[in-house]
Amino acid sequence: MEIAFVHPLMIEPGGAEYLTKWLSEELVRRRHRVSIYTLGYDVKKFGPVTDGVNVKYLTPLRLSKVSSRTAFSKWLMISRNLASQLTCYDLVIAHNFPAYVWCVWARRFRCNIPPVVWLCEEPPRFLYRRYTDPHYSLQFPLNTLRAFKACVMDAFRLFVGRIPSYLLRVFDVLSVSRLKAIIANSKFTAENVRMIYRRRAWVCHLGIPICQCRYRDKADRDPVRNEFLYVGRLSRHKNVHNLITGFALSGLANSWHLRLVGTNDVRWTPTLRRLAQNLGLTDRVLFAGSLSRDDLCKAYEQCYGVVYVPLDESFGLVPLEAGVHGKAVIASDHGGPSEVMVDSRNGLQVNPLSVDDIGRALRELATDPERASQIGARWQETVLSYFTIEKFADRFLETLKVIMERDIN
Repeated sequence: MEIAFVHPLMIEPGGAEYLTKWLSEELVRRRHRVSIYTLGYDVKKFGPVTDGVNVKYLTPLRLSKVSSRTAFSKWLMISRNLASQLTCYDLVIAHNFPAYVWCVWARRFRCNIPPVVWLCEEPPRFLYRRYTDPHYSLQFPLNTLRAFKACVMDAFRLFVGRIPSYLLRVFDVLSVSRLKAIIANSKFTAENVRMIYRRRAWVCHLGIPICQCRYRDKADRDPVRNEFLYVGRLSRHKNVHNLITGFALSGLANSWHLRLVGTNDVRWTPTLRRLAQNLGLTDRVLFAGSLSRDDLCKAYEQCYGVVYVPLDESFGLVPLEAGVHGKAVIASDHGGPSEVMVDSRNGLQVNPLSVDDIGRALRELATDPERASQIGARWQETVLSYFTIEKFADRFLETLKVIMERDIN
């Protein structure tokens, strides 16, 4: 089968970007012909793709600004470009907004383009916060100033030739109604799709390549430190501020550290640094920044446990990566992470809005190494048996088979 993946921009590391690359390479290994269409691909951050995966750019000039994806003129240019190239494929998989909108528009230019399936990481949050961010809205409720800023931003978008949010929602809903099907990464995402678009989404839990995590036997691993690890963007949605506060309330000895690995948020990271300083944790909360894959694997191996408590997370690959290394994970009690992890058996689930819950879970794991080891071992068994990229590809292809055999529309 010949499959085209369409992803808006692959220049910043993220779960959706890595998943597009991993799934494409796995499908090529299974003798499918795969191409990735994108505005830009950063080889330094993602590494070269496997032979057989063709990366094709949607515009002559590789765009680096995310805001350019909402320019009306760019939409028309990209859609016309896709219309001339997608006719030779059996199926088109669109990943992330506005890739599926481009593909639907492309079908308006040329009707013989194959069916378009949306591999839904999550509906675009900036358009549907009411549905996608219930917990985030509790933590950061909408106020008059934020509403005024949103109106000003829409006016600015119109002035510079970009599409304002209210029109984006119209284009988005109309485009989704014309898709062949939607594949969601979790029941949480599927429910959001149902509420927003009034359409069914097929649930297909994700997976990760074990070789990318440099899996090694326990005897060969680096010595474990008294350190909890967080991996992900340092943004508001990731709830790092409550994690730092919970670490302060855990009452752990000064020998324990919290290492934060991930891309800095220009606006939010300084706030996190000030919070750590005000709590007297300057030397114990370590801002490690972005790491290469090898350094990240080493950080997983050396940490005592992993803490991942984002707000309204659609799935999250970080707990899976931690499971490959046999690490106990503290995760949010809602969203995608709560669907794949059983509390107190192969992980600990906490209310991410409660710093007391986070601190208590950190203390429980830190003071009971035997329990932490048992939880990590059971989680590792779950990940290696169900959440590998091979298992995900099996589920994905089986879902596609059912979709193509049925008249979804």
